[in-house]
Amino acid sequence: MKRILIALALAAPLAVAAPAVAADTATEASNKATTRAFMEDMFNKHDLKAVDRYISTKMVEHSPMPGHKSDFAGVKAMFADMLKSMPDMHVTIDDIVADGDRVVVLSTLSGTPKTPMMGMQPAGKKISSKGIDWVVLKDGKAVEHWGYMDMDAMMKGYKPAAPAKSK
Repeated sequence: MKRILIALALAAPLAVAAPAVAADTATEASNKATTRAFMEDMFNKHDLKAVDRYISTKMVEHSPMPGHKSDFAGVKAMFADMLKSMPDMHVTIDDIVADGDRVVVLSTLSGTPKTPMMGMQPAGKKISSKGIDWVVLKDGKAVEHWGYMDMDAMMKGYKPAAPAKSK
């Protein structure tokens, strides 16, 4: 009994000092809902018009795919190429958090690559790759994005590139 009282006495200050977990503000809840809707429409419904609905024309893509620009037109072209490359693409949101105008998503992308990427031919294998997206929203639209994928998992959907021929 004495040990229990000592443990409670030691733990009590921690419980009082620990900050309460606040519920999302209305803005944070709205930004999470917007991000979820974009990902559902773009990656699962393959609706390229989602770019116009959810992404600002002032968008800055901080991690564009090779061969794509970081502006709105480049982002739209990138999504068109992604949908063409992986027609069975599906994204599952594993976790989503918001802080003010920022939303961070942990997701799993799956699909079967059908077009070449970075000189490699598709292997006909379905892939599953974890990704993290950091999005900044303003007035209900994405204005900035950083994205990172597990490229080792992505590469499993492609045949190794042929070695360069020497002259």
